[in-house]
Amino acid sequence: MSYVLGQLTACPTIQRELTEYFMTCPVNEFMPFFEFVNSPINNMGLSQEVAPGGGKIRTVRLTYTPRQLESAVTANIANPKCDVSNFIGDRFTDYTLDTDENQGIGFSMTAQELEAACIANETYFVRRLADLIDALDRKLATEHTADLASLVGKWASNVTMNASNEFVVNTLQTGSTFIDPQTTAKIDFAMQKTGYCNESMIFAGSTLAEYYRATSVAGCCTQQGIDVASIFNQYGKAVAYDRRIESIFGTDKAVAIQAGSLALLSYTRSPWKEGMPLPYRDAGNYISTVIRSPRTGIPMDLTVSDSCGTVSVSLVATTKLVGLPLDIFAQGDFMSGVNYMAKIKVTNS
Repeated sequence: MSYVLGQLTACPTIQRELTEYFMTCPVNEFMPFFEFVNSPINNMGLSQEVAPGGGKIRTVRLTYTPRQLESAVTANIANPKCDVSNFIGDRFTDYTLDTDENQGIGFSMTAQELEAACIANETYFVRRLADLIDALDRKLATEHTADLASLVGKWASNVTMNASNEFVVNTLQTGSTFIDPQTTAKIDFAMQKTGYCNESMIFAGSTLAEYYRATSVAGCCTQQGIDVASIFNQYGKAVAYDRRIESIFGTDKAVAIQAGSLALLSYTRSPWKEGMPLPYRDAGNYISTVIRSPRTGIPMDLTVSDSCGTVSVSLVATTKLVGLPLDIFAQGDFMSGVNYMAKIKVTNS
């Protein structure tokens, strides 16, 4: 059927993707510290011990014995000596994950809103889910980079530190704008004196990161993140700028971290129905499952529910950053306070 109108028919609104007609650049959202924490190079499996899944939570107690002090050695003792009374015990640290402390994000949409959208349903949900994962990754990166401030330890006592337990270096020669060529060697030697024995990485604010880039030692980031392994293979250690490290510690600060000195504990609640009879397991108007961030590998609880045509999607990550305790070396040991996470400060005054 046709109609004769007294006016022209209005052209319907044209809807296209913004990126079809404009050039946009991805946000420079590198998070090298957080990616390093959960990377295979750093991850030693502690998370699987604390939260093995199945809706259960456990506390892992790790025991250790500080090495004996040289002062405990006595010269010219009786030999043989049969009445030694010195007892050597051990210490322990408990690592526990509180399953109620988490970060979450979600969205909802009605059936009518979904029908009106000029985008395929599967495309819409895949994009929105990717948005949620990205936001959650960034939030966790900010949260756990802040946690690092309470975990860092000291340098060995034969490394000169300031009152804040920071190793101080110059990136410029005194009274000059010329680069100090000894800075890299000084940092490497401080790490050697402190006993760094594994692959190590320095997460830096702008000042030190710019120095390493200028001296062609810094590893750089790809659009998808950092390839820590390839940087280790090329340089022996990696140095990366991290805006969150800069925000928390300062533009002139950095943190030297040995791989294996940190662990990210994680927990997922979705497997709680495992092992239940089929009618109970499939009951309800929602599904819950575990997905992993493609960028960080962190497991997240995904819940999708349908309430009379309103679809709600929720994404939750339950994580905790932990590190080596500060008393793995005894008081009086020149290594006392060392846990292979230590701060660097740049001063060019």
